[in-house]
Amino acid sequence: MEHYLSPEKIRQLKEVLSRAEPYPTDNAAPLSFDGEVDFDRECATMAKLLLDMYYAEKGWERDY
Repeated sequence: MEHYLSPEKIRQLKEVLSRAEPYPTDNAAPLSFDGEVDFDRECATMAKLLLDMYYAEKGWERDY
């Protein structure tokens, strides 16, 4: 199934990603939510994951 993100949604995700450093996603250990949480970093991590998957699906070069 092919996915679709509108140009506006892509712009929004890039904006979220520019606000904070995403958490590393290449670590097999899950993130712990028992301690202090940085909401901006969590949002940036999700934005990066969504953009990475979408760009890979489309075969696009990353520009974020």
